[in-house]
Amino acid sequence: MIIDLVLAAVVVVLYYPALDGPFLFDDLAILNGLRQDRRPPWVVFYAQLRDTRLDQWRAYVESRPLTWLSYRLDFYRAGMDPKTFHRTNIALHLVAVVLAYHWTRHWLPEVPAALVAVLFAVHPLATGAVAYISGRASVLCAVFMLAALVAAVSLVWPLALLFGILALMSKEEAVLVPLFLGAVWWLN
Repeated sequence: MIIDLVLAAVVVVLYYPALDGPFLFDDLAILNGLRQDRRPPWVVFYAQLRDTRLDQWRAYVESRPLTWLSYRLDFYRAGMDPKTFHRTNIALHLVAVVLAYHWTRHWLPEVPAALVAVLFAVHPLATGAVAYISGRASVLCAVFMLAALVAAVSLVWPLALLFGILALMSKEEAVLVPLFLGAVWWLN
């Protein structure tokens, strides 16, 4: 529990300056898409799932429905306030870092696992995903992929599969989740 709090503090201290950041680059295209449909986020999400035909399903999955739902929830809650969007990205990264610690804790002693999680938290590749609103798909996918791995090492396979599906609904790179889950099953 203490290590979880230390990891959370590292993420908050590291990414706190991003809260003052404006919308940049692809962020503006996302926001323009959100402005066009003012219905509540859950209504849009349900309508998209309900109205999508099988021949359109591939295109819908590629549109990252959970990522768009998270954008819609932020927009519904706070409109065009960049802090709200940045807060969500930071919170998601914090969850991913803690999950990374718990997953590596299964394979490594406590201190090395914590160091791996800190490296994951501060790695420069994470900066773009956390600081740019448009990077949310990567952070959300990481949360669900790591949750799937934590569930798998805990031998809660139905939950691991559910998190794998949610990761795939966040970003296409989660197509690797079955491979990762297979590796965890084989190693256990």
